[in-house]
Amino acid sequence: MSEQELFEHFDRFLKNQLDETEVDSFNLKLREDAEFKKGFEDYKNAVNVLELNSENVIDQELERLNELYPVENSKVKSLRSNNSIYLLIAACLLIVLLSGAYYNASTNYSTDQIVSTELSSYGAFNNRSAGSNESADPGIELYRKRDYLKVVEHYSNVDPDQLDNTQTFYLANSHLLSGNSENAIRYFEKVVESDDIRFKEVSEWYLGLSYLKSGNDSKACKLFKTISTDPQHSYRNKASRILQKLDSPWRKIPGIN
Repeated sequence: MSEQELFEHFDRFLKNQLDETEVDSFNLKLREDAEFKKGFEDYKNAVNVLELNSENVIDQELERLNELYPVENSKVKSLRSNNSIYLLIAACLLIVLLSGAYYNASTNYSTDQIVSTELSSYGAFNNRSAGSNESADPGIELYRKRDYLKVVEHYSNVDPDQLDNTQTFYLANSHLLSGNSENAIRYFEKVVESDDIRFKEVSEWYLGLSYLKSGNDSKACKLFKTISTDPQHSYRNKASRILQKLDSPWRKIPGIN
């Protein structure tokens, strides 16, 4: 289990989202795996700090100092007699904790990172044979070469209403992959509305990512929830995973989302 998956597992436990078997397994690991238990305790502490639910953060850090440095140590006794220095050390420990939390959040839970992790270019000829129209289309050939800006340029001289669903789909992907999420939304919505079975599900998925990339979290979450509750949708599991990330307390850190 990766660090990110472990954090998500901790988060689901705290939110009572694990089933009975998973809870039993989790509690067993807490009892038998000291490293797992320490990681979970550190995660809970970080969540308390980030959500500002703990009114005694410094006291908690002082308690950690008590565990790290026994009272019997005369040097520590001397240090504790100087309250300002003692509080400074506690504050430093808190800064270290927050720095680690911020790094984890920015690495795994920022919008850009979520989109980047989930986004992969849809291969024009991936897992299916190319139709004659696709093989002959210069725009799709450019897409195969991952030259997305040239795809956009190629289709810019064509009336959008004259593009078929295949061309519109690859144009939408090219806009998204070249950083223009607003245009990507426009073209993905057009493909979704067409109900073309070849591209409908994958277009819904990329449309959700486009909403997220453009900062429209509410539309993104609404679409991902629709996808995640459709037992037949090919992207159901991906949508569930991304919803968990979007609901993570790590995204409450200022500047992350």
